Amino acid sequence: MNIQKILLGTVVGGIVLTLAGFLIWGLGLESFIQSHTASYDGLAKSEDAAFPFIIISCLATALLMSLVFNRWANISTAKTGASAGAVIAILVGLSADAMVLGQYNLIDSTVLLLNVIGNAVWGAVGGAAIGWLMGR
Repeated sequence: MNIQKILLGTVVGGIVLTLAGFLIWGLGLESFIQSHTASYDGLAKSEDAAFPFIIISCLATALLMSLVFNRWANISTAKTGASAGAVIAILVGLSADAMVLGQYNLIDSTVLLLNVIGNAVWGAVGGAAIGWLMGR
């Protein structure tokens, strides 16, 4: 296990995942998802309040991918990183969204499906960056 590559993969992957997430959910899907999500005063935090936690989430996902790629999967190319990153992001996202859908009246099944697709793209982009980095 190469700690330096894992840390670098976490930082670079976290940056890539944050930017990709902004493009996918912040610009691309925001209004559609909002139209399929319950809304009431105080539900959504301001962008300023939410951003630090979004960064923490992206860094945690990048750390998960970096650990898996470096320690167990021996992933060292952008192509294999994209494939593995998509699978990891789909499964983690599906797990969380299915739990929310099953327990709360917050989202509908359309959001779950859309998030699976968004997570596939998001995870593939982040996984590709981390996989490429692991091969350097």
